[in-house]
Amino acid sequence: MKRTKKKRIEKLCKEIEENLGKNNNKKAYKISKDLTQQKLSLETTIQDKNGFFLTDEKDITDIWTQYCSDLYNHKTQRDPNIIKSHDTSNIDNFPILREVVAAIRSLKMGKLLELTISRPN
Repeated sequence: MKRTKKKRIEKLCKEIEENLGKNNNKKAYKISKDLTQQKLSLETTIQDKNGFFLTDEKDITDIWTQYCSDLYNHKTQRDPNIIKSHDTSNIDNFPILREVVAAIRSLKMGKLLELTISRPN
């Protein structure tokens, strides 16, 4: 096993030297990076809402499914007066504003309120 690893490293070092000789620095750098970079292991555990660590693949998939569902089904506090408070009586002077107002009015009420509430200050 050690001999195989040593031969592999020697082969890669030879490839680096060849690429440097051919002025192919990018390839030489990539090989040296692959050779020296630490390999990270993937986590196969996840913690649920109760603090228990799960290792079974099906349980982990179920937790991620629930988490993503909770993200996309989040209920927001809605205030319809936010949308109705803007005066759009003079939008004819601004054609782009007219298009924006038409696009906003075509959105669903829930999505529009989420956009209004979540915009950054």
